[in-house]
Amino acid sequence: MECDDFFEEDGIRLGYNADTVTITEIGYGRKAVLDNEGNVLSSTFPKDSLDFVHRYFRQNYEMIERARSIDRKYGHD
Repeated sequence: MECDDFFEEDGIRLGYNADTVTITEIGYGRKAVLDNEGNVLSSTFPKDSLDFVHRYFRQNYEMIERARSIDRKYGHD
């Protein structure tokens, strides 16, 4: 799932499109793709890191929804 829109902070890239959210640990090749409900669709994170993935998703989902709203308002996909 490619993401044209993303934020980067503290070595983590948070990407999104209309259907998915992607969390990438820059420099380590770890990536998790989640649906809009927070369900992991695919992940290269170790199983013991999935708590982090879910917590990061929950902490940032509201910001992603605001950004999606702006995208919709101004006609971006």
